[in-house]
Amino acid sequence: MVEKNDKQIFFLRHAKSSWKYPDLHDYDRPLNDRGKENAPKMGRKLKKLGVQPDLIISSPANRAVTTARIVCEKIEYPLHKLKLEDKIYMASARQLLNIIQELDDKYQQVMIIGHEPAFSQVIEILCKNRLEKFPTCAAIQISLQTQKWSEVKEGTGKIIFFEYPKKIND
Repeated sequence: MVEKNDKQIFFLRHAKSSWKYPDLHDYDRPLNDRGKENAPKMGRKLKKLGVQPDLIISSPANRAVTTARIVCEKIEYPLHKLKLEDKIYMASARQLLNIIQELDDKYQQVMIIGHEPAFSQVIEILCKNRLEKFPTCAAIQISLQTQKWSEVKEGTGKIIFFEYPKKIND
């Protein structure tokens, strides 16, 4: 159950990326065909779930920002408000936790779009719950038992939903 004043964090892993161009730097890899199919599918699912973050922050890596733009469109989040954060790309779980703790308290619900393995690791820290797998384009909502981002720490989170493309029949 979500308490009215608890902070909400959403983690959305980027959609499936292409390995078609082996000389392309990891940062620049685009989405593959499955990724281009799954990103709007996940966006539609998040819309049905009523996900309306106050702030969306994305890794600037091509596959993450492309996923972010598609999802923003589907949930009707203004693209000009999408914030790109260099620290998310190649972040450790501790660095992600720091990003969360530094968020402005004016935001109640925040979505971070980025990468593995940091997402699984920070989810385990927050919820003391190890995910078997965090597939590409998966989304998770965590309710944090605090009213201040700076107070987010180990064990303050509770998973509200965990969705991924293979679970969605649309």
